[in-house]
Amino acid sequence: MVIDYSIEGKEPLNLNEFTIKGGNNEKLMALISWGEPNNNNNNKGERRGTIEITMGEGEEFPESIILTITGVKNKSDNKEKSIEGNWDFLINLNKDLIQDKGEIVNCNKQVSIDNYKFEIKNIRMYPTIAYVRVKLDPNYKFNAFKEPYLMDDKGIKYNLKGWSILNDNLIDMEFESGYFNKIKEISFNASGVYFMSKEDKFLNIDIENKKLINTSGYGVKLLDISYDSERNEENITLEVTDEKVLAEKEDKSSNSIDLENECYDENGKKINVSVGHCHSEKENPYILIMIPKQYEMPKQIKIKIGSVYSGNMGDIKIKLN
Repeated sequence: MVIDYSIEGKEPLNLNEFTIKGGNNEKLMALISWGEPNNNNNNKGERRGTIEITMGEGEEFPESIILTITGVKNKSDNKEKSIEGNWDFLINLNKDLIQDKGEIVNCNKQVSIDNYKFEIKNIRMYPTIAYVRVKLDPNYKFNAFKEPYLMDDKGIKYNLKGWSILNDNLIDMEFESGYFNKIKEISFNASGVYFMSKEDKFLNIDIENKKLINTSGYGVKLLDISYDSERNEENITLEVTDEKVLAEKEDKSSNSIDLENECYDENGKKINVSVGHCHSEKENPYILIMIPKQYEMPKQIKIKIGSVYSGNMGDIKIKLN
């Protein structure tokens, strides 16, 4: 189940504390997940979000559920304030929707954004989720779309929930569903596409002399190499300085350049490393490579660049039905 809700106030509000029980006030054996609501373009004070309820295996949907909210919070000027209350919502469930086969529209729309080409194969709209199947450009490694969403003819925006890889060149993007909104038209929108060369790219670091040897053409600066005695590991701190990447990355993105755990020493021997990312509003993203000192420390390392959030930017708007 997906509960689609809106919350409105003079300041941005988020759900703080809530419970969900069966209609007879019994405990619901389910996994419940939610995130902060997003701004709704139709109203600057209104924010929309979802609460997702996944029933445990063998559990049946109740006839109804009770959503009880006991607190909301707002955060402004770096101060967090809670508003306590007791608000009950009784939601009757239509079990027939479990069997609903949804609506499938095959569109096969070809799209080009500069030299990157992709095809939107179809959209499948179900009561709780909408899937958009995309055939990717086989000539490049796809990283992500920038700020993708669906929008209907009423101007309602449906946010991305995630995406899954079906094969090398085919993905299913998962969006909030507009199944109950009697949609006449719906479009796929994005601000660009992130991609990189299919050829494997690596970052080479000379640990012994504390310098970068090769960055595969990306702007990266070595800030520090230091030993953490408490964790018994060598820490390499990098800063992302690439102007194109920093200009094209999404707001608050900490992973402008992602490094994988695939790492080799100067002799080509694979070594164990951990990779972390951090970012703040006023600073460039940082990458931290942690090498446990279980063995002799390598003089050099070569670590694989997994994804780079840069590519072709521009407005994409494709009508899907």
